[in-house]
Amino acid sequence: MVRERSFHFDGHTWSLFATADARASTFRAVAAISSGDVWAVGDQNDLQNTLIEHFDGNQWTVIPSPTPANTQVVELWGVTAISSKDVWASGFQEGLDGKNSPLVLHWDGIKWRLVTAPSEGTRSTTTFGIASVAPGDVWVAGSFLSNRMPFEHPFVLFTNQAK
Repeated sequence: MVRERSFHFDGHTWSLFATADARASTFRAVAAISSGDVWAVGDQNDLQNTLIEHFDGNQWTVIPSPTPANTQVVELWGVTAISSKDVWASGFQEGLDGKNSPLVLHWDGIKWRLVTAPSEGTRSTTTFGIASVAPGDVWVAGSFLSNRMPFEHPFVLFTNQAK
């Protein structure tokens, strides 16, 4: 069985070891709080389920994450970690109508939850990156499509709700 792999650099040598997910999958982003508290996000290659793994310093573990209803594609493209109880992931979900909308998830130290995020009206909106500087201070970046040139336009979500 082929497993996904991660590499560790100890200052001199790269070491290879397997991640937890044994299925075909893709990681697109990683965030580390410490060497024993690392998150990696992406999706399973069927593109119908998100993939989130946590590294505790010794091994990777798949952490259950929600997949929105009525979607045909879900992808996570970014992750940011403020603390062990405050981690955010972002990407997009493609609805059954073919329209993309932002996908934002939050880890509260217990479980991942979907966070409702606005979209650009009836336009397809895709998010690719996420950053945070403090609790409740989270930025998500992406683009939305229009029907005229230029076809893609920048899109930024921001929350400054203190926890």
